[in-house]
Amino acid sequence: MLWLTLIASLSINARELPVQPDLATARDAVRAAAAAGAWPEGGFIVPVAPGLDFRTQPLRFGAEDSGRPGAPVVNRAQGASLHGGQVLPADSFGPVTDPAARARLPEAARDQVVVADLAALG
Repeated sequence: MLWLTLIASLSINARELPVQPDLATARDAVRAAAAAGAWPEGGFIVPVAPGLDFRTQPLRFGAEDSGRPGAPVVNRAQGASLHGGQVLPADSFGPVTDPAARARLPEAARDQVVVADLAALG
């Protein structure tokens, strides 16, 4: 998932952290490693596991997360996907039953359109 493709140019002195399940955990792992000792000469390489990362809170990165000159932080992932929305269960959708709403739809579409009560889903 991550946007850095210049991994070949990284210093061989980079410290590779264990695989992290998502970007927030990856960010926190770098922060913890940096707080525990000296910043590695080549920076950090952080493998991020593939999969879906559903975010319910903002994911914030600050200056401390970007590395230092010549010693970057590289989050490396393949097949990871970051999502900021809520997953709606398929069974929360049903046919349009409100007569006024059905009347606004083209007749050919009335039985093809589904609705969900977003307020009830939170």
